[in-house]
Amino acid sequence: MKILLKITGLCFLFIFMSSRILLAEQNVKVAQNPNINIVWSDNNGLSEQIYFSSYMNNNWTSPVQLSDGSNFVFHPISSSGDDRKIWVVWTKRDKNGNFLQFSVYNKSQWSPQKQINTGINDNRAVTIVVDKYNTPWIAMEGTGDSYSDIYWSRWNGYGWDHFIKAHADNKVPDVQPALSIDDLGNIILSWQTFADGMYVTVSHMWDGQQWKKISPESYETSKKKMTLSQKSLPELPKFIKTPEKATLFLKTQDGAESIPLSHL
Repeated sequence: MKILLKITGLCFLFIFMSSRILLAEQNVKVAQNPNINIVWSDNNGLSEQIYFSSYMNNNWTSPVQLSDGSNFVFHPISSSGDDRKIWVVWTKRDKNGNFLQFSVYNKSQWSPQKQINTGINDNRAVTIVVDKYNTPWIAMEGTGDSYSDIYWSRWNGYGWDHFIKAHADNKVPDVQPALSIDDLGNIILSWQTFADGMYVTVSHMWDGQQWKKISPESYETSKKKMTLSQKSLPELPKFIKTPEKATLFLKTQDGAESIPLSHL
């Protein structure tokens, strides 16, 4: 009987310790991915506004409203660096066009919304990422007199640099820019361009001085690593009623990127 009790006790201890180890491993995953947040637009009963929540201590924080005003706002996106600043950018639509706005969380509070002067009156599909030096970069789809083009800028410590076209002049639409960081800390800018009767993905990496085109294989390798990281994502917050209006930011040892919930 004593032998049986000892064996039973050991089995219970093994199961208990195994459960504790499994829980610890799950907590480590979250601890290694401290930069998980989500931004979205929603109607508060009076107007559409931009909201933010972050994943902390295995829970989503209460939504914080970042925008204020009666103009329609949409397509928010966020990123953060090692300095813990959080940058959120979105598009505001008024009678004069579509304009970019942003807000920054620093230490304990969010800055008031500010407009970004891109020099273009139709700005859409903005994307943002913060590099290893804690400098935010943004890119967007801007339309002038004809087709849309991809423009980019970065923060210089006081404001956004002059926006520059990311590609040579062409007579086709360039759309859906995406900024990300790979596992080596390189900044990658990709977008869709129209060629041979279809849209294709083009990707460039910043080499310290300019955007250098990379092969589709290199881009896909980087994307696959981040896709694997998405498998450890927490359950999405229930207070987001319209997922297609939300974008998730994820930063891991494999890189950093923003993911529209409609793509998950």
